[in-house]
Order: sequence, then C-alpha cells, then structure tokens
Amino acid sequence: MLGLRSPSRGWLFVVITVVLWASAFPGIRVALESFTPASLSLLRSAVAALALLAGARFAKVRMPARGDLAAIVLCGTTGVAAYQLLLNAGERTVDAGTASLLIATAPIYSLLIANRLLGEPQGEHRVVGFISC
Repeated sequence: MLGLRSPSRGWLFVVITVVLWASAFPGIRVALESFTPASLSLLRSAVAALALLAGARFAKVRMPARGDLAAIVLCGTTGVAAYQLLLNAGERTVDAGTASLLIATAPIYSLLIANRLLGEPQGEHRVVGFISC
C-alpha cells in the first residue's frame, strides 16, 4: 500500500477532491428538481456533518473547547448556512457550470472588495494566494 507521504497517493486525493467538488454543482441542479433550496441545504449539511463526524472519530480529533462552541455554532449557522442556501437558490436560475465558475472566482472578488472598500493592500503574494485558493 502507498505510504501517506507518497506523491501518487497525494495526487489520488487531489483527483478525488476535484471530481467530488466538480460533481457537486450538477448534483445540486438535479436535486433541486425534488427539494427546495432550504431542504437541500439541510440535507447537504446533515450528510457533511455525518461524514465529518466519522472522519473525526477515525482520525481521533479532539472535541473543541467548551468556550469555542458558541463561536463554532454561530459561524456554522450564518456563514455555512448562507452559502448553502444562496448556492442552492442560485442554481435554480443559472446552470451548474456558471455556478461553479462564480464559486471558483470568489477569492478574486474578495480580494477586490477588500482592496476597494477596506483599503487592504494587494501585494503580489496576496494576489497569488487568493488566486490559488
């Protein structure tokens, strides 16, 4: 079996990640024929939570500190829920390829907004980092 540091195994994980990420957009489009954006968001979040729970047990990840739970719940219910709902609702009006392109270019929009509205500098390292996300 390939070791954890094997380049071949690393590329395998990259390919699996890209295929799963890319297939999510047409999958959402198909699922929206049977589910509302809100119910699909709940279903996707539940599947992700179960997968992360299984992975965390397998990897023996420790539980977060009690004091961090409120912040984790707040971030999960606002940022993640908003992303899910907006993506699912948006895919009712645009095709999967367009949705994928908009999501993939979001770091560039973040960079431009941070520069224009917040005055954040656009150093060459920051631009490369944002584009490589």
